[in-house]
Amino acid sequence: MATKKNSTRYSAKDRSSDSQLSTKPLRTNPLQLLDLSNRPPTGLIDQWIWEKRMWVESTFALTMLEPWEKIFVCFVFTLIMTLFVFGMYYYLPHHIHIIYGRAKYYLLGDESARLLIFRGPALGEL
Repeated sequence: MATKKNSTRYSAKDRSSDSQLSTKPLRTNPLQLLDLSNRPPTGLIDQWIWEKRMWVESTFALTMLEPWEKIFVCFVFTLIMTLFVFGMYYYLPHHIHIIYGRAKYYLLGDESARLLIFRGPALGEL
């Protein structure tokens, strides 16, 4: 009579090694470029940075993207934020000046009239 072979895919030896997963971090150098491993590092500062990165990735669903897509999304976000900050720095003071003139016109009926509310030693006469 022929012996019946085990129909499971793995032997008992393989199953015991599956339960002993390594808890050691994947990376050894925290400054490696483009190292996007999902295991937490051992250093205190590295672990804090990793936690913040995991929070951002899970909040904005970046964990489903490939590494090059994550880099592309971060690049586009950085570009848009840079343009936004530049626009706020470059155009906002002039726009506030225009709004100030319109507010004087609507409140006092004349743009050349002085608003006494904003006059003071810190601001001078506007």
